[in-house]
Amino acid sequence: MKNNLKKYFIFVFLGLFSFFLRIINLSKYDFSYDEISGMVRHNFIDTLLLPIDWLYGNFLNYWMIFGSSEFTLRLSSVLFGVFSVFGIYLLAKELFDEQTGFLSAFLLSLSPFSIHYSQEIRPYSLVIFLSVLSTYFFIKAIKHSSNYYLVLNIILNTLSIYFKYTAIFLPVAQFLVFLIFFKKQISKKILWVYIIQLVLLVPWICILFSHFILTLHFAGLAKQISPFIDSVTFINLFYSLENFISGYYAASNIRIIGLILVAVLSYRGISYLFRKERVKLFLLLSFIFIPMFLLFIISQFKVFYAERYMVSSFIFLYIILAFSLTLVSRKIKFLGIIFIILFSMVSLFYYYSNRMETPEYERKGTFEHKEFKKAADYLRANYKKGDLVFYTGYSSTLPIEYYMHQYEQKYFVNKGAHKTGLFVRKSFLESIGREWLIVHQIESHDFYLYMDIKNFMIQDTDALVKKNNRIWLVLSSWGHSYNLGCVDEWFNKRLSLFNRKKLGGIEIILYIKPMV
Repeated sequence: MKNNLKKYFIFVFLGLFSFFLRIINLSKYDFSYDEISGMVRHNFIDTLLLPIDWLYGNFLNYWMIFGSSEFTLRLSSVLFGVFSVFGIYLLAKELFDEQTGFLSAFLLSLSPFSIHYSQEIRPYSLVIFLSVLSTYFFIKAIKHSSNYYLVLNIILNTLSIYFKYTAIFLPVAQFLVFLIFFKKQISKKILWVYIIQLVLLVPWICILFSHFILTLHFAGLAKQISPFIDSVTFINLFYSLENFISGYYAASNIRIIGLILVAVLSYRGISYLFRKERVKLFLLLSFIFIPMFLLFIISQFKVFYAERYMVSSFIFLYIILAFSLTLVSRKIKFLGIIFIILFSMVSLFYYYSNRMETPEYERKGTFEHKEFKKAADYLRANYKKGDLVFYTGYSSTLPIEYYMHQYEQKYFVNKGAHKTGLFVRKSFLESIGREWLIVHQIESHDFYLYMDIKNFMIQDTDALVKKNNRIWLVLSSWGHSYNLGCVDEWFNKRLSLFNRKKLGGIEIILYIKPMV
């Protein structure tokens, strides 16, 4: 009875603690480009044409019955983050024991990496939760030679892949582990289960093939298919481990300290498993590193390496650390937990205060928050009918469009964002490796992409300026810096600079026709 009561209080504490850390500043920052693109309602045909999280977008549209504020929409990711804490308890307990389960849950509850994705309207928090559960049933299927648990594992893996197509890496790792370490359990029934999963993934395979053809069409033989991920080397695997432990915001010296701390504390567990339970060790290491290496190998041909595409890997790093802590003396365990708490709090301080000290090359595809709502309010207050808005970066297009029309929620979700979202995603691929500029017509929600800036500056813009007395230039990029190139030079030569405003990582310039 006392043990049950103790467990109950531990579960309540873990739930409240993890929930509290995930709702801090939840509505403080504006929706990002990625978050808004995920909110757009698409049909399945759009998924064949563009890399869209179709199933997650539809889930969010049902979630919107609770509201469409930053807090309400991000709350879905918070809840999946909290569910993952309880899920990792079950997984670690199944692998080792209850103490490892509770320690794994505690470590995940204050993980900066987990908290980061628990505060984004993206499918990654959901994918982490599904990955934890799928691995739990995978372990149970192996331990009990049960097809029932294997079916549950495959259902969860399939769901995870359809929510985010890059979630395929963990199921591949699980299948390889099964073939290598548990081939004696392979039977006709199990083979049929995997054949059924393959059939379920046929639409996903069609989507993947379509995206591959589309990428080849626009990017050709170029390796880079993203403006912020240009190349990947072995050092990026090291940076990924740092990100799994520290998140994306802490300074480099703090990140290195965190990696050393985890390595030292994990040594006892790794050593023990290597000597006495080698299969469990290889299983955990496979789930950490197979997704990382698969993504690394693919990125040698087409670069899209980013930690969010292998979010499941960090789960098993925490389980190894938790198991190691169960093997040491109470004094060392206490000191280890204190150091982990202090380190996590320092990393979270950087995150909560939006102080991104991590160099950009160590955090592929992750950037600080920007004040899009202020920029949109400023434009809406000063915009006049017929004005044109030019963008030097994609990152501001959808957020400014959203916040300028936030009082037209139904239009934006059902029609406006669908149109603008498809444009931005399609033009995103078209503009790979080229200079471009985006023109935005506020009233019609239309965007236009001009690929060759130099010819555009000489020919097309002259016609636009004749029709429009005022032109806005929104300077922004994924980070806090942007390369103006010939854009700023052309505008300053032909138009009069009327006003210039800086708003939290975004700079807005108003040009008017010079007085004749």
